[in-house]
Amino acid sequence: MLLQSLAYLFRMAVRLFYYFKTTKWQRTTAFVTGQIIVDPAWGFPSVKLHYRFDSNGSSIKGSDLLPCHFGTDAKGYAKSFRHNHPVTIRVNPKNSQETRLFERDQKDHGVPESVSGIDKEPNRKRPFPWWQVSGIALVILWGLYCIRHRDCFPCQLFRVIVR
Repeated sequence: MLLQSLAYLFRMAVRLFYYFKTTKWQRTTAFVTGQIIVDPAWGFPSVKLHYRFDSNGSSIKGSDLLPCHFGTDAKGYAKSFRHNHPVTIRVNPKNSQETRLFERDQKDHGVPESVSGIDKEPNRKRPFPWWQVSGIALVILWGLYCIRHRDCFPCQLFRVIVR
């Protein structure tokens, strides 16, 4: 379980890095074309979301990997993105093939629809996304740990990936 938590923490740290790196990228609407639950040998599952969007008159396909805490979270989250569901993505202005999808860019800052895939109450207030906050808290705790232990394995691995 500790190894799985470290893997999730690492994924969230990388996503946090890309979140800030892509803040100046343009936002555009994309349409979901499919979703896959990626269940790794170790670590928590993720949802790979495939989408298409228009850029300069041509249709471009993209995808992004969204980490989840547990398999049940991943299944419900994947179901919430039905085919042709609009999502907001970030597109690199220099390379339109490079895209990122973040939950915070979506209009309601969370799962776009109910887990059942049919939103019977579109105007209801969404529950607070505790799983996102807990991921951010893990990243902060990792950062505090790394202040004292700069040569820990996750930090060295992160430096290799970022370079």
